[in-house]
Amino acid sequence: MNWLCSADFETRQGKTKMNIGIIGAGVMGEVITSSLLKKNVVAASQIMIADALPEKPAALAKTYGIRHAADNREVTAFADIVIFSVKPQNSRAMMEPLSGAFHEGQVIVSIMAGVSLGTIERLTGHKELVRAMPNIPAKIGEGMTVWIASPSVPDCSKMIVKMIFQAFGLETEVTNEDLIDAATAISGSGPAYIFYVAENLMKSALELGFDNREAHRLVQQTFRGAMDLWHHTGEEPETLRRSVTSKGGTTAAALKTFGERKTPESFSAAIHAAYVRAGQLREIADGKPDPAADLEKQS
Repeated sequence: MNWLCSADFETRQGKTKMNIGIIGAGVMGEVITSSLLKKNVVAASQIMIADALPEKPAALAKTYGIRHAADNREVTAFADIVIFSVKPQNSRAMMEPLSGAFHEGQVIVSIMAGVSLGTIERLTGHKELVRAMPNIPAKIGEGMTVWIASPSVPDCSKMIVKMIFQAFGLETEVTNEDLIDAATAISGSGPAYIFYVAENLMKSALELGFDNREAHRLVQQTFRGAMDLWHHTGEEPETLRRSVTSKGGTTAAALKTFGERKTPESFSAAIHAAYVRAGQLREIADGKPDPAADLEKQS
């Protein structure tokens, strides 16, 4: 019986009765914990967390008042929804000992980059699976999570999973698992690309004579204003870019240089590299060697 779909599943004081387990007490493990509590999805006593480094969940338990477990099987015995939040390179070592630890009605939610639904099912022996890719703005409730559910997950369970993702931002369900790897390259890694542009804009501002405080203010407000304008108008980025670019002006000079340096091609290649790496992480979880490690040895 799927308890999440039963008549016994109800809310009290805005909170659900489900128990949530989190395996992995890193950045995203804490983000999920704090978001669920902040949005009153569950009470602190309904969250249990574990990690290979026991001091991490112990620290989160002290901070948030949640439960912490000595081992991962204690989490699977406690939770209705179990969230896998470990690095993909460590996924196999985490999942193999959990084979047979899940029962019908439980849902595994994985936010491990690149690790496929097929791999998770094969290593855990469980079929009710959700694979998701959130991003770091979830820390402030502005995340973007793209997710897919296996055919064994009923609609009622999917609604609960959606509620969890909505606790830390927006969410989009897809039906093609390849799009999770694509989302990893776009929205998952995307904030780093934006910070990279901001980092280099900051450097240029300093080179042109602004002090550090002034440079931060100029760049932060430029990004905030531009993103708000895009959101407010709903226009295409190309349209907005053209509206700023006067013929023969300063913006045109900068964009001409970007074109001459093949910035669009470099950007596309970088996104593709992230997408390819997601596929490699899937192979690592399947027990194959890491090709990136081989390259590091050769260099």
